Amino acid sequence: MALSATAKKMLKRLLAFLLAFVLLCSLVACNQEEVEEESGLPVGSSDATESESESETEEPSPWKEVPKTLKVLAIGNSFSVDAMEYLYHIAKSAGVETVILGNLRISGCTLDMHWENAKTDAKSYTYLKNTTGTWGTTEGFTLWDGLKDEEWDYVTIQQASQLTGMPTSYENLSNMLDYLDENKVSADTKVLWHMTWAYQGDSTHSGFANYEKSQSKMYQAIVKTTQDLILPTGRFDGVIPSGTAVQNARTSFIGDNMTRDGYHMVQPFGRYLVGLTYFAAITGADVSKVTYRPASSVTDEMDAMAKEAVKNAVLKPYAVTESSYKTSTEKEEIKVDSNNAADYFALDVQRASDIGVDLSRYTLLEYEYLTNQYYNSTSRTTPGAASSSQNEKHICFKERYSKEQLLNAVIVCDEGWQYRPEQWDTATEKAKTRPGMCSDKIVLLNDAWWGNNIYLALNISKLPQVSIAQNYAEAALHVRVYVPTK
Repeated sequence: MALSATAKKMLKRLLAFLLAFVLLCSLVACNQEEVEEESGLPVGSSDATESESESETEEPSPWKEVPKTLKVLAIGNSFSVDAMEYLYHIAKSAGVETVILGNLRISGCTLDMHWENAKTDAKSYTYLKNTTGTWGTTEGFTLWDGLKDEEWDYVTIQQASQLTGMPTSYENLSNMLDYLDENKVSADTKVLWHMTWAYQGDSTHSGFANYEKSQSKMYQAIVKTTQDLILPTGRFDGVIPSGTAVQNARTSFIGDNMTRDGYHMVQPFGRYLVGLTYFAAITGADVSKVTYRPASSVTDEMDAMAKEAVKNAVLKPYAVTESSYKTSTEKEEIKVDSNNAADYFALDVQRASDIGVDLSRYTLLEYEYLTNQYYNSTSRTTPGAASSSQNEKHICFKERYSKEQLLNAVIVCDEGWQYRPEQWDTATEKAKTRPGMCSDKIVLLNDAWWGNNIYLALNISKLPQVSIAQNYAEAALHVRVYVPTK
């Protein structure tokens, strides 16, 4: 049936209206997309105001990405040993792929001593190196040897602990910085200052008198010296605020119980804390990424408290930040893992109590040792090199100790280790008899034990004897000597 002329006109008008409507809708949609794209929001987002508000209130993180590599050389003393003991495992667990650590160590070494060694190229350093998770030890290193051993990302230096807050002890700081600039392998190597910690309030260290035996005065002096002498040089790429991290932690439920002898960090927690500080200050990374713990005695709350103390120290390195961990529900549940050397102090306290000794009245003897050498009291009064058949199986005391020094001392030996207590009854003559190997867990060196002898040195080895070339420092850790505090 054919449409009339009127119907055809009406149909054309309807089609024209529909086409216009479709075009209008398309224009509106395109315009909306342009508006949304200009706003920075995804196409199709319907809540621009809410998203913009969230973006404005979001604060940028102060932490950097974890680096792929970390190569650190410390020029220090026993305090750098404390700080770096767990650094390898801390960095690895946070995601660092390649970790190489070195530590040029002389016990109690001052900046003046470092400078004198630099000038004379003295082979006076014990060089500790860690590329696999275990510390190896080499004697007779120079500063130059250590600097040239790797293309270090960072080199850290520090003052001897008792002088860190004494401005008059920094006369050779510029000389040391000049030496580092002239001898570092890479021009990109950064030099950092390690700001060490104040002593425990009841410390018997003779250097504590420099600060009127006040922990707060010592801490403030350390901070002031860093701000007045270290920062103004403009030659450091950063400060590692271990002293502030320790002071922060002392405001927590841990209290003033951070050291094993009044000044060295207690193991494992104290060394873990300063290791976290080294990692955070050097890399700028968030220590929340660290999953490693050195022992089961570092509980969840202790771990959280340590990381809080470290973060606050890195963000505010020259002022104490109160801990939010004032009490601990876990404090009475701290465990001791007898298979973990890092837990030794808690374990030693228990062992000592079994023989009636209060180890809180003792100080850990930081003895120097020689590698691949041993004493034979019936043939000599000095150590000698090991034969080829005994190669790399021993360490021994670097010096003999007198009865006066070690009377009523305690020797603690961990399972799997042994020692020979070489003894002499005169200063210059060979001994008539030689003691056998000992693996007793704890021995009290009282008058009866000494008998007529007046000198003592220890040879230390694995049980049974095997090469310990890759873990000489571990050998020294597993045979410990505690001396009554005077």
